[in-house]
Amino acid sequence: MLLGTNFAFVHIPKCGGGSVRHALRHVSTREVGEVNPMGQHATTSHAFHQMPRTLDDINTFAIVREPVAWLRSYWDMRMQEGDLDQDKVLDRIFSPDLYKFCRAVLDFWPDYPSQLMLRYAHYIPGTFVYRLEYDGVARVCQRLGVRATRRVNSGKKLRQSFFSTRVAEELRHHNKAFRQLFGYETKT
Repeated sequence: MLLGTNFAFVHIPKCGGGSVRHALRHVSTREVGEVNPMGQHATTSHAFHQMPRTLDDINTFAIVREPVAWLRSYWDMRMQEGDLDQDKVLDRIFSPDLYKFCRAVLDFWPDYPSQLMLRYAHYIPGTFVYRLEYDGVARVCQRLGVRATRRVNSGKKLRQSFFSTRVAEELRHHNKAFRQLFGYETKT
């Protein structure tokens, strides 16, 4: 979690947080919570216990991403970086074939993207959640009063075609509660 004088940013992996951090590079901030091996991401449960003051007087926010898009972004990142960490759940089942990777996620932990994002944004009441696809990093930065700059961690999309519509629908089904909670689909 990144703590400023009047805000706390819950940085969820693969949800545009690198670009927000880049935009905030000239603002006085500090890390709060444990930084995990994936980068500068501390779950709010860890950070909450290390807060120097109450969060009642500051804006707390996070950015989430549609779970199927999150999974694709994770796959793209791993394909570009190439360094797998067997301590990470998805790296243990990773495949350079996107379809096989998504099938493995469906077999092993089909709602992993939702569970991960909820784990980060869950513990602090009143956290305002932006949706990357609808709000974008520019809107988040505008709310903070800083100018959005270039995107970071936005490597080129790999040319491998996405998995089948059926696999995408299965993933959406398993992540339906998250999708409904954050307005990615209407409740039925």
